[in-house]
Amino acid sequence: MTVSNGHVDGFIGRYVSGWALPDSLTDTCAIDIRASNGTRLASGSARRDRPDLAPLALGRIDFGFRIPLDDFGGGPLVHILADGVELPGSPLQIGDDIIDGYFKILEDRVVGWACRRSDRTGPLDLTFRTTDGVASHTLLAMPGAHDQDPGFQPCWFDSPLPDAFFSRPDLHVEMVAAGRVCASATASLPVTGFLDTITPDHCAGWLLCPDAPGRMLEIEAVIDGTVVGSAVCSLPRSDLRDTFPNNWQRGFWLKLPGTTREPADLSRLSLRLKGSTVELFNGPFVIGHRIAFVAAAKRVAARIHAQATPLAPMDRAVFQTIIRDYLVQSRTGPDHLWRPDLIAASPQPADAITILIPVYAGVDITETCIRHALADLGPSDTILIIADGPPEPGMMPMLNRFRAAARVVILENPANLGFVRSVNRGLDYCKTGDVLLLNADTCVFPGTLDRMRRALRSADDIATVTALSNNATIFSYPHPTLATTTLPDITWPELARLAADLNRDQLIDVPTGHGFCMLIRREILDHIKQLNTVFGRGYGEENELCLRATDLGFRHVAATGALVEHRESVSFGAEKADLISRNLAILGGIYPEYTPLIMAFEDADPLRAGRWQLDIARLRRTRATAAQPGRRYALIIENWLAGGTRKAAADLGTIVSYGARHPISLQCQENGALVLTCHAPLIRAVFHPGDEPVLRAMLDAAEIDLVLIHQLLGFTEAAIETLTGWAAHRKTIYYGHDFYAVCPRTTFIDAAERFCGGGTPEVCNRCLKIGGSHEASRLASLTIDDHRALFARLFANITKIITPSHDTKSYLQRAFPTVPIQPIPHPTITHTPPAPIRQGASDNIILLGGIGPHKGSRQLLEIARTARLSHPHLTFTIIGHTDIDDDLKQLGNVTILGRYTEATLPGLIDRVGGRLALFLSAWPETFSYTLSEAVNAGLIPIVPDIGAPAERIRNAGFGIIIPFPVTPADALAAIDGFDPAHPYPENARAPFADTESVALLQAEFGA
Repeated sequence: MTVSNGHVDGFIGRYVSGWALPDSLTDTCAIDIRASNGTRLASGSARRDRPDLAPLALGRIDFGFRIPLDDFGGGPLVHILADGVELPGSPLQIGDDIIDGYFKILEDRVVGWACRRSDRTGPLDLTFRTTDGVASHTLLAMPGAHDQDPGFQPCWFDSPLPDAFFSRPDLHVEMVAAGRVCASATASLPVTGFLDTITPDHCAGWLLCPDAPGRMLEIEAVIDGTVVGSAVCSLPRSDLRDTFPNNWQRGFWLKLPGTTREPADLSRLSLRLKGSTVELFNGPFVIGHRIAFVAAAKRVAARIHAQATPLAPMDRAVFQTIIRDYLVQSRTGPDHLWRPDLIAASPQPADAITILIPVYAGVDITETCIRHALADLGPSDTILIIADGPPEPGMMPMLNRFRAAARVVILENPANLGFVRSVNRGLDYCKTGDVLLLNADTCVFPGTLDRMRRALRSADDIATVTALSNNATIFSYPHPTLATTTLPDITWPELARLAADLNRDQLIDVPTGHGFCMLIRREILDHIKQLNTVFGRGYGEENELCLRATDLGFRHVAATGALVEHRESVSFGAEKADLISRNLAILGGIYPEYTPLIMAFEDADPLRAGRWQLDIARLRRTRATAAQPGRRYALIIENWLAGGTRKAAADLGTIVSYGARHPISLQCQENGALVLTCHAPLIRAVFHPGDEPVLRAMLDAAEIDLVLIHQLLGFTEAAIETLTGWAAHRKTIYYGHDFYAVCPRTTFIDAAERFCGGGTPEVCNRCLKIGGSHEASRLASLTIDDHRALFARLFANITKIITPSHDTKSYLQRAFPTVPIQPIPHPTITHTPPAPIRQGASDNIILLGGIGPHKGSRQLLEIARTARLSHPHLTFTIIGHTDIDDDLKQLGNVTILGRYTEATLPGLIDRVGGRLALFLSAWPETFSYTLSEAVNAGLIPIVPDIGAPAERIRNAGFGIIIPFPVTPADALAAIDGFDPAHPYPENARAPFADTESVALLQAEFGA
């Protein structure tokens, strides 16, 4: 027979207690107790009833054993075997200094027994202490005079607890004997009361413990660290008779020493239970004559003039208004004041940390959380678990396995209270030391707690410290928008070690902490006490706590050297979205500045500095450890603007690819930030102006050997100079999608809205002064010579320029004659098969896309106006939009359908009819995807004789070219001259596909 399960509970006097399940439930296990040398000391069988095993649903519960041990065998261990197999929990230590015991707290008394695991008898010195060290009590347990059971001859005790054990709704007490914890118990000894008044010579009120109605507590008064008096709460209070009929005589009147200090001095008054350090009545209090409050306010007001960094004028005005109002309040108040709202407890030195873990759902992940937290505890740290009515049957048995662990306390809610109330219960329990709020779906790694502890204690004004995580809003890595459960290239423990090594003690100020793993300073908890229950079951409550701390002049930081895995929302599940929406509205109502504050923080993203070194290390690691060592990367540089450049870059990546390289994107954002994005490894790194050295370091780490610069519009001068120096050692291709390198307006359309073709420097500078650069440009402060010189330096360091047309090359080559430029048309992706060349009437003229001044919106207005008179049979349909929609619609012969997609375009054309597509570009476009779309849709294009569109039509022999600049007469004449019977063969459009470009570009990129 084999034993399938069991456990040795320990000794009860001389009895060894436990349980054992046989492999066959029809059998009973034989129990042997043996000394370390193998000598059998006792034996028996496991057949006692164990009601606690009923949840196993085995059909019987008689698997327990309780076997007397007449001989301890000389020690130091005894082994307990069931059917010859040693049970879990065995062996047990024996000896004079190994004590077993049991106790419970009955009202205000501690009652129980203790017994040595040896033959020695006599009294036992016992100490009872709270697990947080706030209170302790020593007593002598005496042998029982009439104990009849020779196997159970303990020492008994029954003793009142000191007052310091009270004021605790959750009391966890340990019994210590011979330096070891031998038993523990929980109880509730809360107090309730009210402070009626404080005067210079006394204070008065009432205080009682509802759970110990017979107890009269003693209150001490402490002024500036010195005990100045005490009083027992024993005075009658008739106002309490109805509410507390059994203990209404609990009033107090406590004499104070009166005014012993100068009138201009303030004092700190604490009211505490005798022997306790826990403040009563939400103290401590600032007390003093109103002259002292006025003097203190004046001293603070004077400091604004003595600051090394003076306040800004508006900040000073606000501050002075606050001081003025406070002075008025103080001067018109009573002679002596007491203010509980002005002070929290004095700053404390480095102290123990309580890790507070509310638990609801997720047995396995919760167990992982607890085990990792245990492994990271410091010598004086404690774990406090709040079991919030967990619904899973396996949760409490799992938690109960930790009850015997040193420095673990478990409190069980009577029902599910939700996250906020569970945390508040834990905060009520934690009266000393800092508190780490830790979600049960997290995993802390070695050293995390110490790094967060050092961060909190590095400055007196730090209220909270939050770790980085894989999933924690603004604290998320690799980026707040990239919360993830895994990173394929690295494990979370490995990343945590990297963070510790690379970021070390780096701290970054944040507007709020995050409660998934947030260390809170004791001084803040002494002042704020609890989370705001208005937030219900959770979300937003820790932000509100942080904002209250900020109101007190404290700040919050992220410790980027600490990284904690977070599997978010195990407890909330599907409720998450609703809870966030509801509670953010509540938070915004209390603190209207919160949302703008967070938005400004997200835009500035100072936490980017905490992610950089991890990104760099992962890029290096990936190149060194990839399945194919020496992984290669291609850098794709672009901006945020939509349009043809964005499509060209995407098509190149899809059709041509980059050889064996993985793409990395460097994109300029509308706010000026540069964002580097990589998918293998997953990275989203943000750089603001001034961060260029770190950007270069990250690019160096990737060892990029192919660079495609699609767009530099929006980049700063410093960013372009950085790329210039860095690109010199790599194959770098600049794509000429527009003329930004030559013309800061990008199109050669001047301030008079005319095509200039590139003027002299003098004319260009006047044009820029009048009309400005392109609205996205961040080079507007440069002269035209400086602008072109900046790009000339870049082009001197690159491999070549590729343009989509010979026409584009001609303009760039004139400006940069020594730079190699190769025209290669864009290969295009069409998601719909080419439609047949359209037949039928040509009275409805179609225009595609977004048509602004550079695309000929003004010319269209003139053409349509003229056509109303000279060509009343013509209509114009814009499948897209313009910058002058209202003006065009008023003409009556123009219809505007709005935006389209490539997939919807053929259907829209079928609906409106038409054969001709009119293009009116006012500048030499470098390619024109709308031309490709029109041709693919079976339309016959009419284009002005400028730029790539005209070049493409000439090369294909498909379409109509009209003179540039376009006049109404020329456009209408081309429409009139269109021959509907002109035989365009279906293959006439083949050159527009530019299939030869693919091979050319593959040759360029694949090398």
